[in-house]
Amino acid sequence: MKRYILFAFDDFYPGGGLHDLHLTFNTTEELTHYLAQEFPRDTYQILDSKTGVARTFYSAEELSEINNSALGTEVDLNAG
Repeated sequence: MKRYILFAFDDFYPGGGLHDLHLTFNTTEELTHYLAQEFPRDTYQILDSKTGVARTFYSAEELSEINNSALGTEVDLNAG
């Protein structure tokens, strides 16, 4: 099983749950490759399956700026 799980959705019409699962990956290189090929979404959430930490990003640009060490930084999914 890959360590990171990417959920992506548009705010006006999220599919919900596993319908929004777009990618599982181990490195940011895999994520960058995916982002280069996919239509941008409004919101991205990454779950670290090892630590349980989840991060939310509000654009593909913001998401593309992360690196492997940044994936472990905790962010409250319920914040603002």
